[in-house]
Amino acid sequence: MPVSSPPHKDASSLTEFSHRFKMAQIAFDGIPNCIVSDFENKLPVPHFTWQTLESLTQKYSERKFLLCIGGDSFS
Repeated sequence: MPVSSPPHKDASSLTEFSHRFKMAQIAFDGIPNCIVSDFENKLPVPHFTWQTLESLTQKYSERKFLLCIGGDSFS
């Protein structure tokens, strides 16, 4: 799930969401039980990871989620 509009980054420097979404689909294509989602893009802004995870667990309580983040966010 690519981040839609990260509050800690300048929106003008981001690659368009649709392009990042397509790149994620290509990157995760063929991985069993892995779904690339635009769920966060439908949530109110700003998008903080904890809010997205909270929304996901409320909507899909029977599912297990894994968090995969980029090195820029990790540091």
